[in-house]
Amino acid sequence: MEVVEDGLETRARLECEANGDPREEIFHLAVSKGWILRELALDVGSLEDVFVRLTRHEEPTAPARQEEPGAQPAEPAAPPAPEAPEAS
Repeated sequence: MEVVEDGLETRARLECEANGDPREEIFHLAVSKGWILRELALDVGSLEDVFVRLTRHEEPTAPARQEEPGAQPAEPAAPPAPEAPEAS
C-alpha cells in the first residue's frame, strides 16, 4: 500500500491480487469510520504496463561463483571486432 498525505487529503493506492476487487470492503470500512471518499477506482493494468514495470528494473545479477583459492578472477570477453568492408 502506498499512502501520500498533503495536509488537505490522504491518497492511498492499494495493490491486490489479479482477480481481487476490495472496493466494496473499503467502502464499508470508510462508512463505519466516517471517512469521506472522493474516489474509489479499480485500475487495471495493460500488458504494456506490465512490460514497462518489468523492464525498468536493472538486470538481475548473476549468482556468485565459488573460485578456487588463489585463482585469478576471469576477465569478461571482449566484444567481437566489427568486420571491415571488402575492397573491390
